[in-house]
Amino acid sequence: MLHFAIGSVSVGAITAAGIISPIVGSLSVDPVVIALAIASGAMFALHVNSNFFWMFSTLLDLSTKGSLKTLTTATSLGAVVSLPLVLVASLVAAAV
Repeated sequence: MLHFAIGSVSVGAITAAGIISPIVGSLSVDPVVIALAIASGAMFALHVNSNFFWMFSTLLDLSTKGSLKTLTTATSLGAVVSLPLVLVASLVAAAV
């Protein structure tokens, strides 16, 4: 949600990490899994307020509508696919 509101993947991920960091030690989840979950969520739905969106659009000579269809769909799909993989990683980390 932070990435979507702010427009920057890195700022959204760093802010989310800063918000969650005080309680990471009290959770029974590996901090690496938490970082992967934050990264997965931060990558969801790049759109017009992202610098990378405009770079992608310009370099590939796409219209705004074409970039929305292509980039937003690809990053959303990547986030949706990566989250279950993070959940599997958390199960593996808990078993070890």
